[in-house]
Amino acid sequence: MKWFGYLMGLLATKTKPGGICCLILDEYKNGNIISMIPTNLFSKATEKPDKHTFWEKQEEIIWVKSSKPSSGGSTHNGFIVDFEKNPFATVHILERKESTFEYVDSEERISKLTINDGIKEDWIESIWFIKSIKGQLDDLMPVELITRLIRIFSNKGDLIFEPFIVDKTTATVCKENNRNFYTVTQHKQNT
Repeated sequence: MKWFGYLMGLLATKTKPGGICCLILDEYKNGNIISMIPTNLFSKATEKPDKHTFWEKQEEIIWVKSSKPSSGGSTHNGFIVDFEKNPFATVHILERKESTFEYVDSEERISKLTINDGIKEDWIESIWFIKSIKGQLDDLMPVELITRLIRIFSNKGDLIFEPFIVDKTTATVCKENNRNFYTVTQHKQNT
């Protein structure tokens, strides 16, 4: 898993101080974690303050991979969320350290967007109900998820870097929202 530390360092060198990195990690299904990135690697890259740590975790969003909550479980915004029945992932919002800028949280960023008030209310919540494409944990990222992250955590003209692109969703959302983008395409290889 050395590649994760290398990637976080590379992203830090290419990100201006105060820049934002959104990582979708720690996917859960039926109460069990299914994750590509072990928690200890993520913690080492973000939460232990030393000269090699480039990122500071600012926020966390839970992406529930359904369009509406199922019954049972924790209460959220008047809904009952059953995290045992709904697959979900955590979205970690990191800020590039060594910044003279004061971090602006998502609620303040969303309040400045030109979108209707109903959408703003949904986006401000820390639990997002966005149905995945096929209902699988490992399927493509839905346009709604990528749109929210790009609109909330970047400005027009900013450069968006997507190192794990498997389809054109990020590029399309960037074009539609006047963001510059750089993506790295992954190709599956038959052996």
